[in-house]
Amino acid sequence: KKNDDETLARLPWIESIAYSSKEFSGKIDKMAALKEKIENGKNKIIYISPEGLTNYEISQALLNAAKKKNISAIVIDETHLVIDWGMNFRPEFQFLPALISKLKHYSENAITTVLLSATITESDKDVLHSIFGYDGIIEFRGDELRPEIEYYSNDELERIIDLIESIKR
Repeated sequence: KKNDDETLARLPWIESIAYSSKEFSGKIDKMAALKEKIENGKNKIIYISPEGLTNYEISQALLNAAKKKNISAIVIDETHLVIDWGMNFRPEFQFLPALISKLKHYSENAITTVLLSATITESDKDVLHSIFGYDGIIEFRGDELRPEIEYYSNDELERIIDLIESIKR
């Protein structure tokens, strides 16, 4: 299993970091370096889960970065999960709108919020607008069925081997 740093190293043109509580737990030096990178805007992209954002040190680093205007955008992929999961499963998703509001306040509204979902309904959209705000929303929709990825082979063992190889790439 590759760790996040190895995966991100495959994208050398993007300065990025990933936070995982398993990798940072109890590692004071590693956490201090992460906080410094966040606060000073040294990375173009930070990958972090909603659970990671509830870490006090991470959220404080983000607030300090917002004050320095070192955050330009917050992107939430699979935004429908804020609604679907946040109520009963992974409640940390409910923390996102409040944190983003606070970050925008600290940055004097210099942060763009991008909400992404390929499966959003009109009802979900209305809920997301109400919890994230209506200010400056630009909506791009591509409501169409997409074909699922299919992989065929005449030999079952060959199919499994090829599938494992394609996952490794």
